[in-house]
Amino acid sequence: MSIEGRTLDRRLTVLFGIVGLLIGLVSVPASFWEWDEILFARGLQSYDVALHSPHPPGFPIYVFAARGVMLFGASDKTALCLVGLAFAFLLGAAAYAVFREILGDRRTASAAAALLLFFPPVMLYAGAPRSDVPGMAAGLLVAALAFKGRTSARALAAAGLALGLGFGVRVTIIMASAPVLIGVSLLYLWRRRWKPVLVSAGLAVAGVLAGYVPVVALTGWERYRQAMKLHALYTSSTDTFLGTDVNRHFSYRLGRFFVDIWGKPEAAIAVFLLAAIGLAVLIFLRRGRTLARLGLAFLPILVFSVLYMAPLAGPLYALPFLPLFSALIAAALLPPRRPGVPAGRWDRFRPAGWVLIMALLIFSFVWIAPVLKMRRNEDSPTWRAVQHVLETRDPKTMDLYYDRVYLPFVRFNFGAYTCIPFQKMAPRGFNLLNPAADARDAFTITPKPMEGYAGERFAWSDPNAARRLDRLALGRYDEVFVTTLEKRRKVVRGAGWYAEESGGGESWHWMGYRSETELLALTGEMTLGLKAAVNEEALKPGDKATVVLRLDGAEINRITTSGGVFERTVTIPTPPPSPWKTLTIECDRAIVPAAEGKSSDARELGLRVYRLDWDASPGAGPIAYRQGSFIGDGWYQPERESRWTRKEAHLKLPRIDLEGRLDLQMEIPMGPDRQRARVTLEINGRPIDSFDPPAGVFYQSYLVSPEIHGRREAVLRISVSRTVEAQFGRHLGARLYSVSWIPVEPER
Repeated sequence: MSIEGRTLDRRLTVLFGIVGLLIGLVSVPASFWEWDEILFARGLQSYDVALHSPHPPGFPIYVFAARGVMLFGASDKTALCLVGLAFAFLLGAAAYAVFREILGDRRTASAAAALLLFFPPVMLYAGAPRSDVPGMAAGLLVAALAFKGRTSARALAAAGLALGLGFGVRVTIIMASAPVLIGVSLLYLWRRRWKPVLVSAGLAVAGVLAGYVPVVALTGWERYRQAMKLHALYTSSTDTFLGTDVNRHFSYRLGRFFVDIWGKPEAAIAVFLLAAIGLAVLIFLRRGRTLARLGLAFLPILVFSVLYMAPLAGPLYALPFLPLFSALIAAALLPPRRPGVPAGRWDRFRPAGWVLIMALLIFSFVWIAPVLKMRRNEDSPTWRAVQHVLETRDPKTMDLYYDRVYLPFVRFNFGAYTCIPFQKMAPRGFNLLNPAADARDAFTITPKPMEGYAGERFAWSDPNAARRLDRLALGRYDEVFVTTLEKRRKVVRGAGWYAEESGGGESWHWMGYRSETELLALTGEMTLGLKAAVNEEALKPGDKATVVLRLDGAEINRITTSGGVFERTVTIPTPPPSPWKTLTIECDRAIVPAAEGKSSDARELGLRVYRLDWDASPGAGPIAYRQGSFIGDGWYQPERESRWTRKEAHLKLPRIDLEGRLDLQMEIPMGPDRQRARVTLEINGRPIDSFDPPAGVFYQSYLVSPEIHGRREAVLRISVSRTVEAQFGRHLGARLYSVSWIPVEPER
């Protein structure tokens, strides 16, 4: 190649680097938005791969580069975006360089690089605070240097070093560029030139060690090994085509990886049609080597992504093989010409090809522009919801129940809150694993509105742009709902009560001579409020009735009335150990109207109760339960939001007199054979259930009769058929997030 040609290629390389940088600047978002972005931000604050900050294997070069930027005063998001912009420049430059090596024609390579940079997923994520585009850029750089290495040992060595360092940016670079480096290395070995191959391999190993030795040192070898093992087990059993859910369906995988990445089905059809034409053109021109290079550079990562990566993030994970389509489309519209070959009949179509390419670039930009504008000018729904919670909810008085899709946001932003995974069907009963938290109110963060509640909705301002964005993203974070939950039920009417009645604008419950009520005491002192009236038909002129209130058998108040409505407020100390107190109300005047000939009502009617309140007394603090007040043996120490059992664990169930409702929110870890242990539940030695658990966090609910719990403190036994070995020598059985034990009001 002439000096002028090399100079022009350098200028074009820089030009496309600048184009990539400009696209990255346009696509920088106003705030964090999705799962991985927060994991990287957590890694900047406290790097610990075992705690997924960030997730395994740790992305050390990417994260440490951003940490270096933070030394100059940049925020976590700004640091990640600035690193992303540097890689956006590299993406444009490397794209032109690799296409120049593969296609051999400057014009076709320029068209391919321009098309790639204007593809919707690239434009959307070029400036995002995540490693996908940086990993893509690093992979293209390795491929460009490796192809250049066919004639330059220095380029081959640089490709090895870039591969090793790029492995610290994103590990999928192995499938994206290692095949090219291996292919070129085999050419050297075939020529019996061992030294360049050894140098390149040595530099690759050195690059990997430079990134990951500090990671292992920071995390600890055993913790790092265990984190990698568990993460690999999860991804292989969940994300791949071998998974047990929708991920195993190839129709879904192909739709996410080959249709949704283009934004619209019509655009996908156009892309594949042009790519097919480009393939035919290269075959017609007998460009077998070009096709071989394209296949070597992009087919391995294509196959790997479609089979192994999670299709939910298909538009992101498709980034490394998008150059295949831009190269084929460029070949269709601007067929490559061999250097030194005179212009032929194909050249008469080049102006039309340039016009079509410009039309494609303009169409792509116009389609994605509303999305870029929206993302750049407004905080994401998730981030606005987070800020709203921080401004309006008090962690001292409120608990957070969150949907699992917001787990990174919770760990990153809500360290002062008690945070509990939320499931729609799980009632807010007394959580025996964390009883002190039950004195507080609660709110939820969910991706869907809660039925029966008027939650606060956070969404993108432009519905049209949001729909376009949804195809190119995870589709999980377009709407967020923050909902304050109603106070948990603290009054459960038991024996002696009748169903609620109403009339004249009031409602009431009749009781007979004696009634029992279970009351949940959440603070050390509670206030009982009663508004009632004795059955007038049971009182003769001049008679007086006596109403006696007892709590757990001890008299707390005695009321004498000659009729009419009366009200009484009683403040009562409610010490542990049992959170449920039994209130009995006795009225010495009660009759059966039908027996007295007064009406056809055959019920025993003594007291008409209009109001029965049970609330914390002003200034009363939560009951200071000891750590593990209800915990028996077989448990590990509590963690942030849960507690692990060993193979068998016991839990004390407080005394209640009514039928009990046992609610468990739990998770069973997957073993090395990708199976989960069988779970068995017993109360007082009597089997309640034995089942094979589903994947992830799940919820189980049981009604337990008084014959089983014995109207006294009972013992719940949780056992699993086997445990899973974890770090620190622990053998994990079940992970419990909450265990609720509440009395159930009988049907009336």
